[in-house]
Amino acid sequence: MISFSSFYNIVLIFIKENITLINYTNYTNRYNYGIFNYINKFFENHIWGIINLKCIIFFSIVYIYTYVY
Repeated sequence: MISFSSFYNIVLIFIKENITLINYTNYTNRYNYGIFNYINKFFENHIWGIINLKCIIFFSIVYIYTYVY
């Protein structure tokens, strides 16, 4: 059985990789002024931010629950 601390570290690495990926796509598409591309990239990054926020909240609750109780 995998321990929760290593699992939590894997999840944090996954979240960090997603955040760096979002920053890289923002940097590469900075000089493309197509309005559809801008809306599409903003929507995609916003969805990824919501998913990362849900992951952070859920796994922090799991982490606190396993180490308090």
